[in-house]
Amino acid sequence: EIYKFSPVEVLCNDAFLVCGIDTDELKHRLNAPLFSLEPWYFEENSCIRCLLKHFQAASTDALGISDFDAGIIAAGSLLQYLYETQKIALTHFTKISAYVSSKYMLLDSSTRRNLELCETLREKQKRGSLLWVLDKTKTAMGARCLRSFIEQPLISHEEILNRQGCIKELCSHAVDRDEIREYLNAIYDLERLLSKVSYKSLNPRDMIAFKNSLEMLPHIKAVLKGFEKEELTAICQDIDGFEDIYQEFLPFLSVLRQHNLYFVQFLQVLKFLQNLLELLLGYL
Repeated sequence: EIYKFSPVEVLCNDAFLVCGIDTDELKHRLNAPLFSLEPWYFEENSCIRCLLKHFQAASTDALGISDFDAGIIAAGSLLQYLYETQKIALTHFTKISAYVSSKYMLLDSSTRRNLELCETLREKQKRGSLLWVLDKTKTAMGARCLRSFIEQPLISHEEILNRQGCIKELCSHAVDRDEIREYLNAIYDLERLLSKVSYKSLNPRDMIAFKNSLEMLPHIKAVLKGFEKEELTAICQDIDGFEDIYQEFLPFLSVLRQHNLYFVQFLQVLKFLQNLLELLLGYL
């Protein structure tokens, strides 16, 4: 499971270091650092309090995770670590769900490498892999979703048929499918943009990208209304067009463009003064 997700950083407790897992091989194969956190991060009551406070829930039953004792500790310790290191509200984490590995086909790391699912065996590159053949996605979010589908094959016959039914309907509506692809092509990585909002690192270019992306959502929703498959109609219903937010963005962006023009003019004057100062200093 660790190799499948390929984390860039591994956090653990002291017990993990002495459980028999070859940590040196783990760090080498993942090319990721491994850090052991202090024991208080993994105290069950502390983890539960942190999760309930963050997600504003009365109990773990309300979150749907009461049957996952190890998961509660893992999620709670990670959330506490993020609060300690990031020093922000983490408002972009809006929900928590349990990951059940029994829903997917278990593939060990050797099998993944030999099947060349996401990278080739020799060059370790995407080109030539199954993901490279299938990836015709238009957004970064779609690319990540497709990768997860390939790395986590379904084993439920019903879920497989439902996914195939969605694909069949999309293939039979070529015009609508291509129209959706055109709209998706203009959408930026909303997940990353929302993270920037939470970290208060959004710049004017990101805000314009956010505005352009929101502008596409009502059009995508309108096209999806023509599909009948239950999973596709559910996606349509889940899409919020954010028309009200988009309308609020427009006057703000107009002011932003005007201020940006003034700022460019200011930089040009500042550059001229700098050159003039350097010229005067050359005569002294």
